[in-house]
Amino acid sequence: MTDLPARQDKLCAQPSAAVAGPETLSHQHCQAVPASSDVPELSVVMCVYNGGSAVEGALASVLQQEGVEFELIVVNDGSDAETTELLRSWARRDVRVRLVEQPNQGLTSALIRGCSLARAAIIARQDGDDESMPGRLRALRDAFATDPILMLTSSSVAVVGPRGELLYIVTRSADPDTNRHALLHNRRGPPSHGACAFRRDAYVAVGGYREPFRYAQDSDLWLRLAERGRVSCIPSVLYRYSVHPEAISGARAFHQGLFGELGQACLLARRAGQSEVPLLAQAGSLLARKPPGAHRPQADAYYFIGSCLLRRADPRSARYLWLAWKAAPWRPRTTLKALAATVLRLVRWSPPKDPTSLSAFPTPRGET
Repeated sequence: MTDLPARQDKLCAQPSAAVAGPETLSHQHCQAVPASSDVPELSVVMCVYNGGSAVEGALASVLQQEGVEFELIVVNDGSDAETTELLRSWARRDVRVRLVEQPNQGLTSALIRGCSLARAAIIARQDGDDESMPGRLRALRDAFATDPILMLTSSSVAVVGPRGELLYIVTRSADPDTNRHALLHNRRGPPSHGACAFRRDAYVAVGGYREPFRYAQDSDLWLRLAERGRVSCIPSVLYRYSVHPEAISGARAFHQGLFGELGQACLLARRAGQSEVPLLAQAGSLLARKPPGAHRPQADAYYFIGSCLLRRADPRSARYLWLAWKAAPWRPRTTLKALAATVLRLVRWSPPKDPTSLSAFPTPRGET
C-alpha cells in the first residue's frame, strides 16, 4: 500500500502482560489549552511506546509548527520510565501537549484512544520516531480548507537512514481523483501513515481505526475514507520517515501483507453489499501465522539502507553494505555492492546534498 520498508515501530509493539498500572489522564499530564484556542484547527495524534531521544525529536518537530492552532495528543502506550518522564516533561513545558497514559495495548488501540480525544475538525498523524518539516500542519489545514470533499491528505515524504541520510523521496499524484482511484483499485496509498491527515467527522462516520487490524490499520482506514471522497498529496516534502536497522522487520512485512489483504477483502465485501463481520473474525488467525523461510532482518536492513544510498551515489553506503556483508557474507549481491560502494567512497568523500534538512527547533511554548 506504501513504498516504505516494513518498520517495526517502537510504538507498534504488541501488548505485554508485564505492563501494569491504571490508565491516567490527570490534570498534571493533560493541560488546558488557552481560552483563545478552545477549539484548535488541527488535532495531532501521536502514539508512543518507548523511543527515548527519537520521541523528543518528533515532539519538537510538531511543536515548532507555526501559523496554525493545534493540540498534540500523545498516547503513552505503556512506555518505560525514561520515555514516560520525557513525555511528562514536555507536557509540563508546553500547554498544547495533552498526554494520555495507559497500559500497553498496541498501536491500533492507542490510535483509537487518541483520535477519540481529538477536538479539531482535522486529525493529523505523527509517528513517534519521525519528524514533521516546518509548515507541514499549515499545509494540511489549507488542503482541507480549499477542497470541501477532500477526506484524506498527506505530503511527499523523505525516507531517511539511521544518521539522517536521505534514502529516497516518496510522493503521489497532484490530482486527488487519480490518488483516490489508485488507492481503491491499485492498492497505492499515501506515502506514509504518519504523514496523513483526515476529517474527524469522516473518520467517525466510517468507524475509525478498527481493533481487529493489529497491522495495516492505516490502509483499512484509508480505503473507507476514500469511498467517501477525494485523496490528495501535497507535493512538498513535509515529513521525514526514519528507517533504523533494528526496526525493519520481515515478520512485520509478512503480517502487514496479510492484514492488507484482509482490508481489500473487506472493501470488496462492502462493494457487494455483504457483511464484513465474517472477514473481521479471521484477524486473530492471521496473527498466529508465521512468515515462511529464514530471515536475517538486520542483514536485510543494512542492505536496504546501503543500496538506497548507493543509488544516490552517497559514499556513506559503504558502511551499511559492509555491515550487511558481515551479517550475511554468503550473499554475492551484498559483496558486489559493498565493493562498488568502497570504490565510490575512495573517489567521492562528501555525500550529496539533502534538500530536506530540518532547521533548528525553537523552544516549546510554555504557559503564560
